[in-house]
Amino acid sequence: MKEPSTLSAAERMAELLASLTPEKIAADKIKFAAKRLEDAVQAHIEATAKANGYDGEASLASYVASANSEWAQDAAVFVQWRDAVWTAAQVGIDQVKSGQAEIADIDAFIASLPKIVWRP
Repeated sequence: MKEPSTLSAAERMAELLASLTPEKIAADKIKFAAKRLEDAVQAHIEATAKANGYDGEASLASYVASANSEWAQDAAVFVQWRDAVWTAAQVGIDQVKSGQAEIADIDAFIASLPKIVWRP
């Protein structure tokens, strides 16, 4: 086998195509589906923090020990909710990773996750 740097473009393409077995394609499909779910959950968490006026997840969570009781309460509610979201999401993500489930509608998956209840 030649070193990759000495292969022509056609030879590299032939090697790539030869490596694409049905098993590898199926494994990659599962890996990418799980990653899409993880990214969607993270984006949902970030958007939720921003929708309540914070710069993002890390910013909001950092107020958990704030002397400002409203910010501390927001952070406590958010962190508890974020944990519940990831706990619920991980069940679906693990099912995708194990091949037990396919998630075709990411928006529906996100909508099925726990809802946050901010302070009044």
